[in-house]
Amino acid sequence: MSTHQGRWDLFFLQLAALYAAKSKDPSTKVGCVIVRPDNTQASAGYNGLPPGVADTPERLENAALRNELTLHAESNALWFIRDPKPLLGFRAYISPVITCPKCALELIRSGIKEIIVPFPFLTKTNGGFDLSASLPLFKEAGVIMRGPSHVA
Repeated sequence: MSTHQGRWDLFFLQLAALYAAKSKDPSTKVGCVIVRPDNTQASAGYNGLPPGVADTPERLENAALRNELTLHAESNALWFIRDPKPLLGFRAYISPVITCPKCALELIRSGIKEIIVPFPFLTKTNGGFDLSASLPLFKEAGVIMRGPSHVA
């Protein structure tokens, strides 16, 4: 990877971190930015309840209910694209943790072949959820998961 790509990687990972900060989930703040092959942003998302569902304290403070109702950053970013064509050549930047297995399957199905996450990879959420089950799914589907390219 070129230094030029490394700068894009850092930019989009920082942008994913900014989207993560928008999440009202007190335990897990994740952001995802989906990028076209020409390094333009296609979509973004963060963990949250769907539009029209109120972020009430009862929902956000009850871990079991919050986990049932929260849509993940990757799922939201894919939804906002609303393009039925495969996202071939697109990249997903996810911060600060790797994706959960369910979102990994959605990213695989979308056609995205490269996932960029902060390095070293964080495989546990603040809530203690183990996300490492995504790694063999990506490997099996030929999806590359990597840290940002080196910037000189």
